[in-house]
Amino acid sequence: MKKNIVNRLIFAVIYAATMIAGMIFNEYVFLVLMMTILALTMNEFFNLSMHKKFRYSQTIAILCGEIIMAGTFFISRFNLDGKYLLLAFIPLFVLFCNGLSTRETKKFGEFSYIYTVIPYIVLPLTAVNFLVFKDSNFDALPLLMIFILIWAGDSGAYIFGMWLGQKYGPRLAPSISPKKSWIGVFGGAAMTLLVAFGLSFTPWLEVQGVHLPWYHALGLGLVTFVADVIGDLIESQWKRYFQVKDSGTGMPGHGGFLDRFDSSLVAIPMAIVYLVIFQFI
Repeated sequence: MKKNIVNRLIFAVIYAATMIAGMIFNEYVFLVLMMTILALTMNEFFNLSMHKKFRYSQTIAILCGEIIMAGTFFISRFNLDGKYLLLAFIPLFVLFCNGLSTRETKKFGEFSYIYTVIPYIVLPLTAVNFLVFKDSNFDALPLLMIFILIWAGDSGAYIFGMWLGQKYGPRLAPSISPKKSWIGVFGGAAMTLLVAFGLSFTPWLEVQGVHLPWYHALGLGLVTFVADVIGDLIESQWKRYFQVKDSGTGMPGHGGFLDRFDSSLVAIPMAIVYLVIFQFI
């Protein structure tokens, strides 16, 4: 137990340091970081769902995802017309055509996981490009603030869940994730809102030149946390379906890369939606 906690803490620090460095250094380091995360999470999902089947198609799908990520990055970086986003359909078209190589109808159900990664992993991670750029200017601080809210929620849920949730109160979704408790949820929500409120009094909680007042900070924190929990449960449901404990072993103490980014796949897009609705971006 102690060894697992130590491993979790060590890799949490390494992960946080890597993410922060990748976001604040420059836009091209950021692109490399996001493309690496995209490739690792896609690969883990394929290992989870398809194992060694359709390896060529898996590679095509990952390449497709990378092209979409890089394409939206450069469109945002150089402030190109939005119509150029339609070029993303070229790698998607190649991916769809590749699906026709699956001649046996019974195997096509397994092959369909290739398409699942587009809305589940590729599009949510690609959305960050529309947050970190404004008029070709790169600023990843808003994304870092969202990650801090996610980390606060995850930490709060873990601490309160382990401390009290395992002993008292009902489980959140016992058929999906037996260890998650409502006490953990409330602890995570409290931690997220506390951090969001604190950030609102710093110069860091700024989106494209506009500082978020405390009430919008709380709103953003609430939306981020609810989406965080849902994202976590979605991945737990996948793991229960495939009867595995972790998506991989790439991050000792945390499982795999998909385990680490599962909540972000829902929380980040929903946080961006909040900012769009209230016209911060």
